[in-house]
Amino acid sequence: MNRAELLKSQKKVLVTLRHQKGWSQSEVAQKLKYNGSIYSRLENGKIALNLFYVFAISELYGLTGADLLNLLNGKEAESLRRRDAFVKMIERLLEENERLRDELGKFK
Repeated sequence: MNRAELLKSQKKVLVTLRHQKGWSQSEVAQKLKYNGSIYSRLENGKIALNLFYVFAISELYGLTGADLLNLLNGKEAESLRRRDAFVKMIERLLEENERLRDELGKFK
Protein backbone atom coordinates (compact mmCIF):
# COMPACT_ATOMS: atom_id res chain seq x y z
CA MET A 1 0.00 0.00 0.00
CA ASN A 2 1.51 3.33 -1.03
CA ARG A 3 1.30 6.54 1.00
CA ALA A 4 -1.72 7.93 -0.87
CA GLU A 5 -3.65 4.67 -0.39
CA LEU A 6 -2.73 4.56 3.28
CA LEU A 7 -3.92 8.14 3.84
CA LYS A 8 -7.18 7.37 2.02
CA SER A 9 -7.66 4.28 4.20
CA GLN A 10 -6.81 6.31 7.32
CA LYS A 11 -9.52 8.82 6.44
CA LYS A 12 -12.12 6.08 5.85
CA VAL A 13 -11.29 4.19 9.05
CA LEU A 14 -11.18 7.24 11.33
CA VAL A 15 -14.45 8.64 9.97
CA THR A 16 -16.14 5.23 10.27
CA LEU A 17 -14.98 4.71 13.87
CA ARG A 18 -16.10 8.21 14.84
CA HIS A 19 -19.51 7.81 13.20
CA GLN A 20 -20.04 4.46 14.93
CA LYS A 21 -19.73 6.29 18.24
CA GLY A 22 -21.85 9.23 17.09
CA TRP A 23 -19.07 11.70 17.90
CA SER A 24 -18.05 14.89 16.15
CA GLN A 25 -14.46 15.59 15.16
CA SER A 26 -14.18 18.11 17.98
CA GLU A 27 -15.45 15.57 20.51
CA VAL A 28 -12.83 13.04 19.40
CA ALA A 29 -10.11 15.69 19.53
CA GLN A 30 -11.22 16.66 23.02
CA LYS A 31 -11.27 13.03 24.23
CA LEU A 32 -7.78 12.52 22.83
CA LYS A 33 -6.62 15.89 24.20
CA TYR A 34 -5.52 16.91 20.69
CA ASN A 35 -5.82 20.28 19.05
CA GLY A 36 -8.93 20.19 16.87
CA SER A 37 -7.04 21.08 13.71
CA ILE A 38 -4.51 18.28 14.30
CA TYR A 39 -7.27 15.68 14.60
CA SER A 40 -9.06 17.12 11.57
CA ARG A 41 -5.85 16.82 9.54
CA LEU A 42 -5.40 13.22 10.73
CA GLU A 43 -8.97 12.29 9.88
CA ASN A 44 -8.82 14.00 6.49
CA GLY A 45 -5.60 12.21 5.57
CA LYS A 46 -3.52 15.37 5.47
CA ILE A 47 -1.00 13.93 7.95
CA ALA A 48 -0.17 10.28 8.56
CA LEU A 49 -0.72 8.52 11.86
CA ASN A 50 2.40 7.82 13.86
CA LEU A 51 2.62 5.17 16.60
CA PHE A 52 1.62 7.66 19.29
CA TYR A 53 -1.58 8.47 17.40
CA VAL A 54 -2.26 4.80 16.59
CA PHE A 55 -2.16 3.75 20.23
CA ALA A 56 -4.10 6.75 21.54
CA ILE A 57 -6.85 6.34 18.91
CA SER A 58 -7.03 2.57 19.29
CA GLU A 59 -7.42 2.96 23.07
CA LEU A 60 -10.22 5.51 22.59
CA TYR A 61 -12.15 3.08 20.40
CA GLY A 62 -11.44 -0.02 22.48
CA LEU A 63 -9.16 -1.59 19.90
CA THR A 64 -5.63 -2.86 20.11
CA GLY A 65 -2.98 -1.04 18.16
CA ALA A 66 -2.71 -4.15 15.96
CA ASP A 67 -6.46 -4.08 15.27
CA LEU A 68 -6.33 -0.44 14.19
CA LEU A 69 -3.32 -1.14 11.96
CA ASN A 70 -5.17 -4.09 10.42
CA LEU A 71 -8.14 -1.84 9.70
CA LEU A 72 -5.85 0.76 8.16
CA ASN A 73 -4.24 -1.90 5.97
CA GLY A 74 -7.59 -3.16 4.73
CA LYS A 75 -7.61 -6.31 6.84
CA GLU A 76 -10.98 -5.57 8.41
CA ALA A 77 -12.25 -9.12 8.17
CA GLU A 78 -9.27 -10.60 9.99
CA SER A 79 -9.34 -7.97 12.69
CA LEU A 80 -13.10 -8.20 13.19
CA ARG A 81 -13.00 -12.00 13.24
CA ARG A 82 -10.45 -11.97 16.07
CA ARG A 83 -12.42 -9.33 17.93
CA ASP A 84 -15.69 -11.28 17.54
CA ALA A 85 -14.00 -14.45 18.79
CA PHE A 86 -12.69 -12.55 21.82
CA VAL A 87 -16.12 -11.07 22.57
CA LYS A 88 -17.74 -14.52 22.32
CA MET A 89 -15.14 -15.96 24.68
CA ILE A 90 -15.82 -13.19 27.23
CA GLU A 91 -19.58 -13.74 26.90
CA ARG A 92 -19.13 -17.48 27.55
CA LEU A 93 -16.96 -16.74 30.59
CA LEU A 94 -19.55 -14.32 31.96
CA GLU A 95 -22.33 -16.88 31.44
CA GLU A 96 -20.24 -19.55 33.19
CA ASN A 97 -19.51 -17.14 36.03
CA GLU A 98 -23.25 -16.46 36.44
CA ARG A 99 -24.03 -20.19 36.38
CA LEU A 100 -21.40 -20.87 39.05
CA ARG A 101 -22.69 -17.99 41.16
CA ASP A 102 -26.19 -19.53 40.99
CA GLU A 103 -24.80 -22.93 41.96
CA LEU A 104 -22.97 -21.46 44.95
CA GLY A 105 -26.17 -19.67 46.01
CA LYS A 106 -27.84 -23.04 46.44
CA PHE A 107 -25.38 -23.95 49.19
CA LYS A 108 -25.96 -20.85 51.29
